[in-house]
Amino acid sequence: MLNIRPFIEDQDEPVYIDILNRAMAEFSDFTPMTLTDAEIEKNAPNIDKQGRFIAEWRGVAAGYVYAYLDTKREDKLGFLDGPFVIPEFCRNHIGTALAELAFKSFQERGINKYEAGARNTNIPAQKFVEKLGFKMYRVFSRMKHALSEIPENVGENKDVVIKDIGTDDEALKLENALLNEAMKEHFNFRPVTLEETKYYTREQQKQGVRYNDFVAYVNDVPAGLMITSIDPKEIEHQQKKVAWLSVLGVLKPYRSQGIGKALMIHAMKFLKGKGMDEAMLGVDDTNITKPMKIYESLGFEVVFKFYRYLKES
Repeated sequence: MLNIRPFIEDQDEPVYIDILNRAMAEFSDFTPMTLTDAEIEKNAPNIDKQGRFIAEWRGVAAGYVYAYLDTKREDKLGFLDGPFVIPEFCRNHIGTALAELAFKSFQERGINKYEAGARNTNIPAQKFVEKLGFKMYRVFSRMKHALSEIPENVGENKDVVIKDIGTDDEALKLENALLNEAMKEHFNFRPVTLEETKYYTREQQKQGVRYNDFVAYVNDVPAGLMITSIDPKEIEHQQKKVAWLSVLGVLKPYRSQGIGKALMIHAMKFLKGKGMDEAMLGVDDTNITKPMKIYESLGFEVVFKFYRYLKES
């Protein structure tokens, strides 16, 4: 009754999208994937296209998994994307069969360490990855803040100069350099190439996503970076004017000087001025630069936790 086959590029994208969207429909914050999204993902400069599989139950597409490798990483670490199983096909051991095939794909490529993830609100997913032998080793938070009231006088640096540098090639070059320098100590971070920065920014802009790069300057020297994004597709789907504080990074010599708070407040005011009602962000709870403390001091609230798991074979 169960058949698992390799994903066929340029043929199975609609199948994958349908499975993913139906499997994730229970999560209100999930914005359905489109064929254009899949094309952007497929052509990304860091994508390894091996390790993708479709599960068919009695001839009907029922599940999908991706044993994903980031081709730009120097360490050998795989990421288990899924398995995603359409709800009506659950409890047929499809997810387990897909995961086992993903592990085999990793091992065939010389990878014996891989990650998986699950929300704290999704108990079945947690039990599933733990049954597969994964151990939780990191916790992340999704946080939100209403933009009706933006905090001030909470320790932000009022002398720093913050500029919107735009998104032309020179701006993206500066963004890329600041991002890599500010994030190099972060958990699991690997340097982002300028090619990737340009690719993702340009492709998302084609879809109407608005990016803004704000750089904080101290004595005319770039000291920190904030990237915001507004996705009209997400706003339309959620029926809520929500935007993202996508990246906050402060260079090491300038930390603990209120620059991060200044960038946050500046970005929140900017988003409010664009008509947004709510700002969202994601954060590693135990990040050594302690951004969680900044967000909490500004009044951000946790929406849910995301657990990261590790398995070694």
